[in-house]
Amino acid sequence: MIVTELSSPDVPSEVFDHLIEIYRTKLHLQPLQLFNISELKDTLTSAPQYLLYSFLALTVRYSAHDFFNGKQVKAVELYGSSAQQEVAILASQGIPKLEIVQALCLLVLVDVAACKPGRAWMSIGTMSRLEALRKLSQSAFYESSPELEASLRCHWTVALLEQTFMPQERSSIYDDDEHRYPPSARRPPSLPPTNDGECPPDLFSDDASEDLGVTAYYINVIEMWGHLSSYMHQVRIGKAEIAWSPGSMHYILCAELYKHETKLPHSHLLRNVHFTKRMAVELQDQREYWIPWLLMQVVTHAITAILHHPFVHLVAMRDRSSGLQARSFLQQTVDQALFNSAWVFKLLRLCEELRFEICDPLVGQLVAVVATIPWLFQRAIDPKVAEKAKGDLEWCKGFLERLSSTWPHIAQKLELLQSLDSTADNNPQPPAGKGISIVFHPALFWALVDPKISQMTPLYGESSSRPQDAMIRISTHYIHPLTETQVSQPASSQREESFDPFMFDVGELEEVNLNDIFSQFMPDIYDIQ
Repeated sequence: MIVTELSSPDVPSEVFDHLIEIYRTKLHLQPLQLFNISELKDTLTSAPQYLLYSFLALTVRYSAHDFFNGKQVKAVELYGSSAQQEVAILASQGIPKLEIVQALCLLVLVDVAACKPGRAWMSIGTMSRLEALRKLSQSAFYESSPELEASLRCHWTVALLEQTFMPQERSSIYDDDEHRYPPSARRPPSLPPTNDGECPPDLFSDDASEDLGVTAYYINVIEMWGHLSSYMHQVRIGKAEIAWSPGSMHYILCAELYKHETKLPHSHLLRNVHFTKRMAVELQDQREYWIPWLLMQVVTHAITAILHHPFVHLVAMRDRSSGLQARSFLQQTVDQALFNSAWVFKLLRLCEELRFEICDPLVGQLVAVVATIPWLFQRAIDPKVAEKAKGDLEWCKGFLERLSSTWPHIAQKLELLQSLDSTADNNPQPPAGKGISIVFHPALFWALVDPKISQMTPLYGESSSRPQDAMIRISTHYIHPLTETQVSQPASSQREESFDPFMFDVGELEEVNLNDIFSQFMPDIYDIQ
């Protein structure tokens, strides 16, 4: 078949099943919560035409089925334009209909996949306002009804898309959403207990009084990503308070992370779900649980790593503090950044080994940001830290390249990361004894950490208008070692072992003069148009 018009848009049942499978593996739950996958075919066949066309416009792009005879791009354009026209008319009339908001959710991703950021931005705005109107106009929004599950799925999909492509603190329209979430899959059966000592017993064995389901806890950490993005923007424009001061956004975000830890039932902890011991086929059979569980874990560790990013506390906020920054606080930020970034990479590498594909575009954004941590520490004096960081950075580049085949705008994140790396590589090192330094363009860093949806397309002509550089000297420790090391002793043979990011040996700490770590930095507002 050669698709040239939509006079006969129907696809055969087997092709429709093929497209539903694409949706299930690439889009369902990452980030779309829209549909009950077991009922999706019936839902779409009875849906308004604009919703069906929106689904086809999104999924046909990833299809290699012979039915489309190599004309997928043309089919996507025709399905998408038809759906866009009808949905735009209905949305402009303020019709708060569930199917219209569902179609807008799909069309947002159609535009993102096509690298049309302007249209995606407008669709997100329309989608958000129409969903707010839909909620306000339905007094029984949270009462039991045949549409309750679909309403909750749609409502939180809107929230997830907002935080993925326009992350920010959400408005008060969502304040009463607590405890009303899409249904979650049941936790997979536990594996037989092992006494291998890998996971020591927790402090408490009693579980939380209420389990909202893994999807609810995933949504909760996505909300924190919006808060973190707002905080990073404040840091960038010079309006953030001293991180450790009471009431600062850093302080509040740390409290939110701790609150999440206390609310998360122990049954969902890594030691209890045994993700690393599951077979690949088992993970595929239980995707409804494992996708939100993995995303929750990755996003939580990524948020913690970014919140404690060395660049933020040692460069961007240095002139906002009075006097020298507390060495114990700096030590905490470095430890947290290394530890949590390592967990991000470890979890996603395990997914690759188990052929459990993660396609969520937010994961691509987070990996690109967290990758700037090993980018810094690949030049650390400690050879174990440097070796581990180099491997993590190369893996990040490969992950972003693979993900860009699904979401092309991720290629721009990879381009920014590579630009950072190449800039640092081309700078001469200071004299021996002065530490290892990196000179780079802060604008490149901020383009990753404080993203705009308009940056989903590649940058051109930026090299001639770079703002001033910043210099950063790398160290992993800022406080005196717990155990004194005799100067006359040779380096321990342990230094030849591979770096384990989860076991920090306090015996290898070193005392470092803070002034030798990072050179002066003149704050400015950096922007890439």
